Amino acid sequence: MENNKNSDIKKKAENKNNPAKKNSFRRTIIIGIGLFTAGLIVLLIVCNLTFLRYPFLYTTCDGNAEIIWYIGKGEKIVIPEYIAGKPVTGIWDNVFKDHEELVDITLPSTLKGMGEVLFMVVQVSK
Repeated sequence: MENNKNSDIKKKAENKNNPAKKNSFRRTIIIGIGLFTAGLIVLLIVCNLTFLRYPFLYTTCDGNAEIIWYIGKGEKIVIPEYIAGKPVTGIWDNVFKDHEELVDITLPSTLKGMGEVLFMVVQVSK
């Protein structure tokens, strides 16, 4: 029985110090990091293409689009009637929060509802 324990300990030590196993583990880690990085790059490209066309983050539900956050800049914006082929029917709360530069917002005719706190006014000029 003692010999079996000793041989098990030797095998574990040999496996632990086996360069082929270490290289295999390193290779697996490098491949995993590479795949993760490639996926992240594809995601960023797709997101940037969407953001170039629409300065909004949006969600879709039941064939409709709802704007959840404005990420653009500028004094005037036009919210389109359709985003990604879906009618814009809603705007969530605080979409334009912290965008004091906005002075003109054109809303689409497809809009059915807006959040209760759509604009956060910090200062009103007379």
